[in-house]
Amino acid sequence: MNKLTSKYGIFLVASVMLLLIIATGLASDRQGGTHQPGQLFRPDGAPVSTLININNVAGWIRNDGWSARVPSSGNSGVFFPRGTAGAIFQDGIVWGGNVNDGGSQVLRVGGQTYNIGTVAGRIVSKGVAASPDDPDVRIYRIRRDYTTADLRQDAAELFEKGLNAVTDGDIAAVRAQYGTDWREWPWQQGAPYFDSDGDGTYNPAFNADGSPKLRPAPGEAFDATKHGDEAGIADADQVIWFACNDLNSGKTNGLYGSNPIGLELQVTLWGYNRTDPLANVYFKKFTFIYKGTASTPPGATITDMYVAQWSDPDMGDFSDDFAGCDTTLSLGYVYNGSANDNEYAKFGLKPPAVGYDFLQGPIVPGAPTDSAVFGLKRVYGKKNLPMTAAFYFAAGGVYSDPPFSREGTIQWYNLLRGLTPITGTPFQYVSQNCNIPGATKFWLDGDPVTGSGRVDGCIESAGDRRIGVCTGPFTMVLGDTQEIVVGVVGGIGPDFKSSITIMKNNDIAVQNAYNDLFDLPKAPPSPKLRIVQLNQQLILDWGSDEAAVRATEDFDRKGYVFEGYNIYQLPSPSASFDQATKIATFDKVNGIRTIYDDVFNVQTGIIERVIKQRGSDTGIKRSMEITNDAIRQFPLVNGQRYYFAVTTYGYNPDPTALTHALETSLQIVTGIPQSPNPGFRYSASYNDTIVRNNTNPGIKSDGGAVPVVIDPTRMTGQAYKVSFRDVPTTFYYGPDAGGAYDTLTIDQLNWYFTRGADTLYRSINQGPTVPIDPGTHNLTPEVPPIFGNEFDYPIIDGMFLSVQGPPPQLNEERSGFTEGGTGNGWLRGGGRYSSSTSVLRAQATTAYDVSLLYLGAVGPGVPPDQYRDVEFRFGPGRTQKAYRYTRTVTPQESGSRYKFLGYVEVPFQVWDVSDPNSPRQLNCGWRDQILNGVWNVGASANAPGNLEIIFVTTTTYDGDNPTTFTYGTDQGKSDNNIMGAGLGGSVERNKQYMMIAEWMNASGNNADIPQSTILVSPNRVLTANDEFEFTAPAAPSYDAGVAKADASVINAFPNPYYGFNRAETSRFQRFITFNHLPQRAEVRIFNLAGALVRALMKDDATQFLNWDLNNQTGLPVASGIYIAYINMPEIGATKTMKLVIIQEQQYLDNF
Repeated sequence: MNKLTSKYGIFLVASVMLLLIIATGLASDRQGGTHQPGQLFRPDGAPVSTLININNVAGWIRNDGWSARVPSSGNSGVFFPRGTAGAIFQDGIVWGGNVNDGGSQVLRVGGQTYNIGTVAGRIVSKGVAASPDDPDVRIYRIRRDYTTADLRQDAAELFEKGLNAVTDGDIAAVRAQYGTDWREWPWQQGAPYFDSDGDGTYNPAFNADGSPKLRPAPGEAFDATKHGDEAGIADADQVIWFACNDLNSGKTNGLYGSNPIGLELQVTLWGYNRTDPLANVYFKKFTFIYKGTASTPPGATITDMYVAQWSDPDMGDFSDDFAGCDTTLSLGYVYNGSANDNEYAKFGLKPPAVGYDFLQGPIVPGAPTDSAVFGLKRVYGKKNLPMTAAFYFAAGGVYSDPPFSREGTIQWYNLLRGLTPITGTPFQYVSQNCNIPGATKFWLDGDPVTGSGRVDGCIESAGDRRIGVCTGPFTMVLGDTQEIVVGVVGGIGPDFKSSITIMKNNDIAVQNAYNDLFDLPKAPPSPKLRIVQLNQQLILDWGSDEAAVRATEDFDRKGYVFEGYNIYQLPSPSASFDQATKIATFDKVNGIRTIYDDVFNVQTGIIERVIKQRGSDTGIKRSMEITNDAIRQFPLVNGQRYYFAVTTYGYNPDPTALTHALETSLQIVTGIPQSPNPGFRYSASYNDTIVRNNTNPGIKSDGGAVPVVIDPTRMTGQAYKVSFRDVPTTFYYGPDAGGAYDTLTIDQLNWYFTRGADTLYRSINQGPTVPIDPGTHNLTPEVPPIFGNEFDYPIIDGMFLSVQGPPPQLNEERSGFTEGGTGNGWLRGGGRYSSSTSVLRAQATTAYDVSLLYLGAVGPGVPPDQYRDVEFRFGPGRTQKAYRYTRTVTPQESGSRYKFLGYVEVPFQVWDVSDPNSPRQLNCGWRDQILNGVWNVGASANAPGNLEIIFVTTTTYDGDNPTTFTYGTDQGKSDNNIMGAGLGGSVERNKQYMMIAEWMNASGNNADIPQSTILVSPNRVLTANDEFEFTAPAAPSYDAGVAKADASVINAFPNPYYGFNRAETSRFQRFITFNHLPQRAEVRIFNLAGALVRALMKDDATQFLNWDLNNQTGLPVASGIYIAYINMPEIGATKTMKLVIIQEQQYLDNF
């Protein structure tokens, strides 16, 4: 609660007098300062005040240095947690030192407290400042996701209005200003940026959708097609920059009676949109450049210079605060003096703690082994000064605010050095109630959590506090530059003391991040969520932006790789994780499910193992249908606002990682279920499957391209095609011991999604990868990707396209007995060759399956698109000749060598029956396991000697002339290994090997083989001959006659209005909503006497219009019955309806 004004500005006369008497005693030291409200824009529209508000801490700043005050009211302007109570009433930077420039004043102090000693604009030359009215003298604010981020809360905070009062125009204005500032970033004045192209100038570049191109990722080379110079600093998500100076003598003397020094102050604020401790801090870098006044001589110096971060904190209610400092952290802070705070209690929160950390002090000479940070780079032989003093005082206490006069300079210089302000003597922690002997520059350096040491509350009771965190001394010579970096860090826990502990823990993480120069692990980039708004239905779609999907799902940085998506529903657009309801997790299928971390419990003081992420190997999806409210457990209601966020999380398996899962922050998007706008109709519904046709003139694949409707509003009615091409792809094996690599180039099947001449999508390798090692490196190939994996499927033109094809294995449904059967003596196999279960439990399988799962490094055989339907025919008269081999090797040979032993008759025939009208008998070979010269049927799956394996080729039967596969008769030759390179001993012969089989019957005797025919049918894999064509449903249509008819369903809700609307976010912003309106409409509201109460005009693309329950003069209407007359001239329709309004009874919070 602000000390100078009440929350609502409504007081009784007697109460005003009483409060003024009290406030005069408590805040007398502020009188005389500049308390006037600031401004947001100059008359020319240039922004002069803005907000850092990218995470849990939000703070106002103005381009002359006026800081932590709300511009319109002057109230507390730093909020933690964001969207709750104020924590800081005002802060600023103060400096002082001995200025040796020949001036009459040597000791001078400047900066910003309640009065502001600086003016906007840099110093363009010695003693000459830029005019505060110059077009480029303004405040600049950027965020890298400004084109896609939901900026409703940003707009609400910037324009100081409720979320429901924010208009599309407000959001557009915020987005436009971000774009302007990105393009006009004042790099020539000193604003930081990443020079991606290395040309020494700031050259922003933009993508086709208007979003800025960002700098390359660490280790990535610059590519002008996707990278550009990036405004900002330290990989931050939001950055503010401005420059000011102290050349105005009226300002400097009005502060503390000092003359100007000639300092230019460049101020950079930045923050991170994260979910770790960096979500609770924003950073302020102050760059001091000693440029001098018009009379400053060369060689002028400022000696014994000190700098302080000063603050007037109000932790919610200003009347119950305590202060403290931590010398080990260079931290000064404020916390609540009791368990509860009146202002934070309104939000259901215990009071937090907020502090200022000198992350980087001034740079001074050091030992050769020392290092310092300057310009976010490591500098050796230097060191950064830490916090060298920390003071506090209480309004009306022993020490108070220095006066705005020359005496103020003297008092401030004492404070900067940790001395008492008036006498300049060392501070003593002594009072009637406490006495810790010895002087100190750190006035309250005890531990409030344990109550030990110098803690607040002993000298003065809880109340209004000021704090200062100081560093120095250092020297500046004319032309020198110095910089300090301060972190404004917060923490909130289950009670007011645990908030201090959490704030300090956050500060430790923040300091570590700064020491690492922000080379931090991070979560994968947030997806770009859009919500399709349908009748009683919302479709969450985060897969339409393929570039964003790839940036997210290909993420791999500092050990963290993309693992999954979390989908949340939230109660409001400003809600936090602890208010979120998780409704789904879609994670990769990789065995990584529950992810744990060890976390310090501030209440128990124990490290506890907690769940950070809970996946279930569901597989990645990029869209989701919502028909029910997960928070209220009701179906969605048209016209109501619902809030959703999709986050990503990354996983780091390193056991030494500080955390094993990093999740992005909530990017909340609003969705409003609604029927189509008047006159519009959709031709499809969510999850409709679109009919498609395979135009392959030959054998059509068992797979296909399956287009499914995700967004009915984006249907085009156009023709699409999915085609396939064999793309030559080179694979590398090695290196071997000598560093050599082997290469092999084979065709890889890729698929293409086209619309006319436009290629909308090209798949990443989806065909079988190389399953053999062509050299000597003997690398075990991994199981390749196969069609059917949804991980790589896009959402384009509102359709999810799933390209599904079967693996090159056997087809269980088509395979089996066409004559005879298991009841006639045949046994089921043991799954020896394959993970599939087709054909008598894998007594037969394809060459591809064998190459991966059996007999070691076996060749892949013919390409899967050349597999044919094969019949094994048993019975009288069904014999043919087959090539006989042995697996036996001599001691001089190594490996599993196969040798040709002869061409003998076997009790079966093998036929290619792919064309039933023209069957073709095939060559086959077999392995004589027991070397008896006869092929023997197996007796059981695992019986010794039963591996009389049949190898089926694609070649036509040789008859009685065995010429095709008679190699391998000489021992020791590489040709002998028919399995190592396929049935043939070379790559060419390898291409003739198609499948294997091992047949078994109960007796294990050939004589008992029944007359039977076994069909072995492979899957029809996708090939370059397959092509799928389809036409999308028609685009949304509009009909003027339908629009006129739709006027009959116009409604208002809630109606009756009983003092409350579920969509209201504040009792000061009441409203009802008209729905199903056309683009343009006039709504006139009358009372029952026929008097016009309110006229509303609508001209936008939505179907909704709010009435704020005020009359034409802005006053709330009385409870009663009203008549709404709605005129829609463009569609030639009108409607009249009754409204019942029952207002809530009003009560004053303060009186």
